[in-house]
Amino acid sequence: MQGSESTSAPGPDHRRGIIIFLAIAFGLAWAGFIPELFGRGGSPALMPFAPAIAAFIVRKWVTREGFADSGWRPRPGRWRLYLLAFLWPVATTLLSVLIADAAGVGPADLSFPWGVKGPGFLTLIGWMAVSVAIAPIIFGEEFGWRGYLQVRLLADNPWKAAIATGLIWGVWHYPLILSDSEQYGSLWVGLLVFPIATTNLSIFLGWLRERTGDVWSTSIGHGSNNVTEDSWHRLAFTGSQDGTPSSGADAVLVVAEVIVLTGVVLADRLLRRSNRAKLHHQPNRIPTLRPD
Repeated sequence: MQGSESTSAPGPDHRRGIIIFLAIAFGLAWAGFIPELFGRGGSPALMPFAPAIAAFIVRKWVTREGFADSGWRPRPGRWRLYLLAFLWPVATTLLSVLIADAAGVGPADLSFPWGVKGPGFLTLIGWMAVSVAIAPIIFGEEFGWRGYLQVRLLADNPWKAAIATGLIWGVWHYPLILSDSEQYGSLWVGLLVFPIATTNLSIFLGWLRERTGDVWSTSIGHGSNNVTEDSWHRLAFTGSQDGTPSSGADAVLVVAEVIVLTGVVLADRLLRRSNRAKLHHQPNRIPTLRPD
């Protein structure tokens, strides 16, 4: 999904860069959890910044390729896509509730207390505002994952790049899951479902990266996942934004995300392909001379 900014198949320099990037990104992020091996509390303090640090080191000193295609410059002219990055949790959470209700996998007190008026709606707006406010922090991940890895790894095949990056991204979170498995309902569900969710999100964020040309849009989209969707999902399925949804509720949410996010990407691909086909088959209009 990286169009003009993607390179051809990685040469030896890029392979070396990818390996070093992964070593630094995982090393810094996982180092904070080493104390847990000795019965002490670990810390995820470096996780939000490890991918950006890794990408900066690789671009600056390993491959020396610079930052021209890193996507660090915002593109406010693509505001419609920024808006989509901002609002997508509304669609996925609504759909997850409808699916849960139809499949009978939601709790008996499944609630969705959002009207166009009242404190519920104001709370949702607050979460959305926080999603944007934390974008500079989320940038620490996105500058690495979407700003470097996803445009270098399997760069000749955007779909494979998105899947591979998403799986790596999911496994990168494993220490966080292992240190607090209760928030995922089940340890094994967390370890299995999380990479699926990050892979699907990687497809969508990779598409945003391509269509906007920057990683600020993906930072907003990522922040919307961490704040708006997570809080709204917890509230809808547990009655509290701090509650722990069941494994079934989390699975339903992943299904809704696949339908909405991958659906957006596929719809855009098909529409753009159709438009290109129309332009390609449009007959040339050759002026003809009419007899008087």
